[in-house]
Amino acid sequence: MLQKPSIKNYKIKNYFDVIADREWAKCRRCNKWLKYQGTSSSLIYHITRVHNIALKKERPEIECNSSEELLEADWNITDVDSTSFEAETSLSCHNTKHVGTKSQIPQTVKVINEALYKMIAQDMLPLNFTEKSGFKHFLNIALPGYNAPGRKAITGHIEKLYIVAAASLANILKTADMFALTTDAWTSTAVISYITITTHFIDDNWELRSYVLETFDHPQRHTSENLRKSVEDCVSRWNMDGKVIATVHDNARNVTASVKDSHRLGESVPCFAHTLQLAVNSALEYAKCIIQRATKIVSHFRHSALETSALLKKQKEFELPEHKLEQCCITRWNSTFKMLKRLAEQRRAVCAVLSDSTSSGSSSLHLTAVEWDTITDLLVVLEAFDVTTTLMSSASRVTLSMVRPIIYRLKENFLKRKPTDSVLIKNFKETAVRELQDRFLNKTSTANSNPHARY
Repeated sequence: MLQKPSIKNYKIKNYFDVIADREWAKCRRCNKWLKYQGTSSSLIYHITRVHNIALKKERPEIECNSSEELLEADWNITDVDSTSFEAETSLSCHNTKHVGTKSQIPQTVKVINEALYKMIAQDMLPLNFTEKSGFKHFLNIALPGYNAPGRKAITGHIEKLYIVAAASLANILKTADMFALTTDAWTSTAVISYITITTHFIDDNWELRSYVLETFDHPQRHTSENLRKSVEDCVSRWNMDGKVIATVHDNARNVTASVKDSHRLGESVPCFAHTLQLAVNSALEYAKCIIQRATKIVSHFRHSALETSALLKKQKEFELPEHKLEQCCITRWNSTFKMLKRLAEQRRAVCAVLSDSTSSGSSSLHLTAVEWDTITDLLVVLEAFDVTTTLMSSASRVTLSMVRPIIYRLKENFLKRKPTDSVLIKNFKETAVRELQDRFLNKTSTANSNPHARY
């Protein structure tokens, strides 16, 4: 059995007035009442953390039969004020033994801190995560006596983790003789421009390896010269000069020119998924009116809490999936397909809400039966492009050899005109075939004579 220590085991009775029968103790310094419960852990915590008084503990070794008993004896804080959880440099560790326990409490602050730094880096948590009141309160309950490092300390240690990881990656890159790069410029929600560069290579075991080399801010204008210099500087920093055989990028003119004008970035290779999306967008021009009307319907629901609530009720009534409508975005691949697919799924609920709606302009949002049928026909073709994009965006296998076969498959299986097709669908298919032929197949017609052909 665990023998709970009494207040006599510690030199703290000079700081508290104890009422034994009620198991309460009153601090003589701040007159605060604390629950005593037969153990002095909460009293020790109060006097050392709130009043910053160092106490030397004189305590015999305690035998614990379970981790629960250990927690009850050593970590029982019954009255903790989270605002008084002050900084300290080390974690108090009692002289305890674990008997038959599956988990053990960390014995040093260093072990906990290292795990905390790695968690923040791996899960990409905010650097001030440990300064949040909720997290502090959690620590007070789960790990009393431990003070988590603040933002400055975390920043310094994460930088050290980066140095170690970068050195490890540099050693890995030394084993490869040729690399391909993927580069993309993007803008954060804080309207800061960034460039991300990823490298790909095949190791000695013939396995595809991919690593993000850098993500850095790029405040300069996105001219081809500035972009080229930024990517080339990254190549130099990782000692990859003379080893880059190709750089994959989007179809923006400045990005394309930056790679083509460089002698250090290898062959210019337009991104397959981005090129495919350009072909789809050209064909979707024939469905522009229907897409615009579908977009207005989605916006109507997304900007009205009343209509969204009504949609949820109709979904339950018709036993439809309780999904929110999705809005298309020009910078998101296949977002038009996802918007139309969700709209078609919720057709009954959407039509019912619009029919019952009393809001102004809702009557003009109705799609005709012909327009709904056109959306259904479009989804058959667009789904094939969506599957193709997902398949070709794999980061775990080489997909270059699949380009020509998959383009032919799209043309033969999904883009052949049918007698039952509407005029809109026929125009869509004709345009898509022409775009695919021009963007992919015609550019690779000289592949046999050019070993560095793009696809």
